[in-house]
Amino acid sequence: MIRRIIGVAHVEDFESIADASKRAGCERRALELAKLLLKERKKFQDINEVISAILQHQ
Repeated sequence: MIRRIIGVAHVEDFESIADASKRAGCERRALELAKLLLKERKKFQDINEVISAILQHQ
């Protein structure tokens, strides 16, 4: 996620959001989630916990 948002190979999902402020908010939440998944990866025991974390970052 981080590479797709910050790197050269951007994600069309975010790029298609015309409103720059709204796009920035979406990217910020995605980056926060990516950081959580990296730093606290041992906390997630199954996919349901990952999905729960995603829903909390909406």
